[in-house]
Amino acid sequence: MSMLANAREGLTKLRFYWNTPPKGRYVNYKELTMYSIGGIGVQFLLVLVNAQNLAVGSALFGFAIGIAPMDLQILNVLVMAIAFVFAMIRSWVFDNTHGKEGKYRPWLRSMGLPTLGLSLITLWLPYENLTYNQKFTGVFVTFTLLQIIMPFYRDSYDGLAMVMSPDSSERSNIVSISRFVWSIAPSIYWSVLGVAGDQNDIKTYQLVFTPFLVIGYLLGVLSHRGTKERIIQGHSHFNQVRFVDSIRKVAKNKNFWILQLATWVGFLEAAAAAPLLWMHTYGYKPENNTIYSFLNNILIANAGMWAMLFAPFLMRRFGKRVLIIYTNAANIILLALMYFTYTNVPLLVIILFINKFMGTVQDVLYAATNADVRDHQQYISGVRIDGMFSSVGFLNNIIGMATGFVLPSLYAMTGLSGSNYGVLYDPSVLHSTLKMLILASVVGATANLVPFFFYNMTEQKQRGMARVLKVRAMFEDYGNGTLEDASLAEGVEIIRYAQDTFGAQKKLLTKNAIVSAKQLPKEQRRVAVKGAHEDYLLTKEYNEDVDVAHFVIDELHKFDTMQMQEFVRLAYETVQGGLQGLYSFDASIIEKARALPNDTKESKAFRSQMIGRARDLYDACRNVNKYYPDGMHELDVNAMEALYDLPEKTSAQRKDKHKQIRAMEKERAKYMRCAKPFLDAHTALTQQENYIHLDEIFGKYEEAKARAIAAAKAEDERIAREEEARREEIERLKAEHEAEKLAKKQERKK
Repeated sequence: MSMLANAREGLTKLRFYWNTPPKGRYVNYKELTMYSIGGIGVQFLLVLVNAQNLAVGSALFGFAIGIAPMDLQILNVLVMAIAFVFAMIRSWVFDNTHGKEGKYRPWLRSMGLPTLGLSLITLWLPYENLTYNQKFTGVFVTFTLLQIIMPFYRDSYDGLAMVMSPDSSERSNIVSISRFVWSIAPSIYWSVLGVAGDQNDIKTYQLVFTPFLVIGYLLGVLSHRGTKERIIQGHSHFNQVRFVDSIRKVAKNKNFWILQLATWVGFLEAAAAAPLLWMHTYGYKPENNTIYSFLNNILIANAGMWAMLFAPFLMRRFGKRVLIIYTNAANIILLALMYFTYTNVPLLVIILFINKFMGTVQDVLYAATNADVRDHQQYISGVRIDGMFSSVGFLNNIIGMATGFVLPSLYAMTGLSGSNYGVLYDPSVLHSTLKMLILASVVGATANLVPFFFYNMTEQKQRGMARVLKVRAMFEDYGNGTLEDASLAEGVEIIRYAQDTFGAQKKLLTKNAIVSAKQLPKEQRRVAVKGAHEDYLLTKEYNEDVDVAHFVIDELHKFDTMQMQEFVRLAYETVQGGLQGLYSFDASIIEKARALPNDTKESKAFRSQMIGRARDLYDACRNVNKYYPDGMHELDVNAMEALYDLPEKTSAQRKDKHKQIRAMEKERAKYMRCAKPFLDAHTALTQQENYIHLDEIFGKYEEAKARAIAAAKAEDERIAREEEARREEIERLKAEHEAEKLAKKQERKK
C-alpha cells in the first residue's frame, strides 16, 4: 500500500471514528484530539514547573536569578514540605469529588486561571532590584503558592487519562498519543528560548515564557470541555473515602510501592542531563551556543516525540513489565558509554538521543502501569482512590528533599560551591564534575532497575480485573434498578465466555503458519501473511483468556467460601442492629480479629478484613456519639441528584444551588463516615442477594441485547446523518467559493 493510500485510509478512519469510537473502544477520535491538544496548553502553562523548577542547576533560578545550588535545594525542601501537607488534602478532595463532570474535570476547569496568575507573578518579580535574601524570600513565597495550586491542575489532566477508558490497552494509547502530541510544547519553548537571547538574563525568560503561559491557559480549556470520565462502577455507586482509610488501602498495594521505590532509588539517573549543556556553556566557545540549541532543543528533545509514537507498539509487543526492564538495562549501558565519550559531541548526542528515547518510553510506561495499579486497588477494595495514589506518590518529593542534597555535596567535592558557576570554565573542575555526574547516573539507573524484577502486574491480570469490575457494576445496577441494556448484555457475555474458557485446553501457539506464508509467491504473500498473523493473535488472545477466566469465576463463587460466609453472617448482624447499634462497641471484637489465623494467603486477607471491620466499628461508635448524640436516621444518598437538576439561569439561582449542594455534600460525608460499618454490611448483603439473581439476568439477555443493538444502530444512523449534512454543507460552501472566484476573475477580465 502506497504512502498516499495509507494517508487516505487514515483520514477515512479519522472521519469515521470522529464521533463514534471503534468497536471495543470507549473514546472517539474527537475526544482524544481535544485531550491531546489541550495537553499542549497544559504543558505551556506548567512551563515554570517543568522547565525551570527549583532543582539544583536550574537555569532560571540558578543562573538568571542567581540563587546558589545549596540554597536552591533548601528552597526546594521548604516548598515541598509545605506542599506535601496540601497534597494529602488534595488527594482526599479528588477521591470525594462527586458530580456530573466526574472527579478530575471540575478541577481542570477551575485551577487553570490561578495557576496562570501565580506563574506570571513568580516570573515578573523585580529581581534586579532585590537583595539576595529578598530574592530567596520572593521565590519561596510565590513558588510555594504555585506548588499548592498548580498540582490540582496538573494532576487533574494526568488523572483524566486514567479514567477516560476502563481498557488498559486503550489507556496506554491515550497516554502515548496525547504525550506524542503535547511533546511538541517543550520543543517549542526550548527552541524559542535557545534563540531568544542570554539565558543568564531574567528578561529572556520573561519575554519567552509570558506568551506561552497565556496561550497555554486558553488551549488547556479544550482538555476539559471535550472529554468524559468512564470509571467502571454501578451508576448508583457513591464513592465516599475517609482520608485514613485510603492511606491504609494504598499501604497494602505492593506494586504501587515497587513503582515508588524505583523512583526513590533512581534519583541520580537524572544527573546525565548535564554534560551537553555544561560542555557547550563552559567547555566550548560562546559562538557554539547556537549549535547547542539545535542539538539539545531540536534533535535530542524530539527523541521523546518518536518514543511516544512507538511506545504503544512496544508495549503490545513486549508487555509493560518486560519493556521497563529492557529500557532500564539499555540506559545503564548508554550512561556507562557516556563516561568515555562525553567530550565527543556526535557520540554524546547519539547517546543522549537514545537515552531520551528510552526515558520517554519509561514515562509512558509509568503512567500506564500506575493506571493498572489503581484498577487493581479498585478490584481488591471496591473503592476507587486515584487521588490518594497521587498524594502518596508525592512522597517522591519528600524523599527528594534528602536525596537532593547529594548532588550539591558532590558539586562541592569537585570545586563547585556557592553561586559561582564560573569555576566551571576551569577544565579540571568541569571534567571532574562531569565524570562524577555520569558515574552517579549509572548508579541511579542500576538502582532504578532492580525493583521491577518484583513487579507482577501484567496485561492479562488487568484484563481479568476489568471484567470483574464490569460484572460487579452489572449486579449492583441490576439490584438498584438502573441497569442499562448494553451493560447487561456485556456483563452476561463476559460471564458466559469465562464459563466456556475456564479450565479449557489452550490452543497450540506457533508462528509456523506465518513462516510458511512468507514463502508463498509475491502475489499471494501479503494476504496470506496478514491472515496467518491475525490467526496467531487470535490464538494468543484465546490462551490469555483461558488464563484469566478464573477472575470472573472466582468472583461469581466468592460467597461460597467459609471466610465470606462468616463475613456475611457478621454483616447480617450489623444490619439487624441498625444505625442505633453503632452507638456501642465491644472491644473484644478487635482482639478476636487479631487472633485469627494468618498462615495462608486467604486467611491473611480475611484477618485483615476483620481487623478493618473492627476498626470501622470503633470509629463509627466514636463518631455517631459525637455528631448524632440524639440518634441517627438513614440519609437519602441519592438526594444529590435532585439538587444537580435545580435551575441556574440567574445568579441567585446558581448561588442557591451551589450552597445547597455544598451543604448536602458536607452532611452526606459526615453521615457516610459515621454509618460506614452499617453501609458496608448492607452493601455486602445486597451484593450477595444480587449474585443470586444471575439466572434472572441471563433470562433478560436476548431482549436486552436486541435493544442495545437497535439503540447502537440508531445512534450510528444519527451520526451518519450529521456527517452527511456536514459533507453537503462543505460542498455547498466550496461551490460558493468557486463561484465567487470565477465571478471575480470574470470581473477582472472586463
